[in-house]
Amino acid sequence: MKHAWRARKEAYLEHLAHANASTRRVSLADKLYTRGELLADVRREGEATWHRFAAGRADQLWYHRSILDRMRSAGQQGRLMEAYAAIVAELERIADDR
Repeated sequence: MKHAWRARKEAYLEHLAHANASTRRVSLADKLYTRGELLADVRREGEATWHRFAAGRADQLWYHRSILDRMRSAGQQGRLMEAYAAIVAELERIADDR
C-alpha cells in the first residue's frame, strides 16, 4: 500500500511541474486548507494524527515539502504560497520537537 501511495504522490508532483498557473493556484488553495486542518489536528491530537494516513509522518512531511518545492520551482508566488510555506514549516518544526 505504501508503494502505491508514494507512486501516486510522485505522479501528482510531476503533474504540478507541468500545470499552468491557474491549476497550481487551485491545487495550492486546496493544499493550504487541508494542511491547515492537519496542523490543527497535530496540535490538538499530537502524534496520533499521523496514524490516520496511509503513509507515516516522515512520508507525509516529504510530500508537503515536495509540493512546496515544486510550486516554487514552477514560479508560484503570493500570499497562498507564503501561508502554505508557513504551515509546512510549522508541521516540520512540530515533528522535529517530538
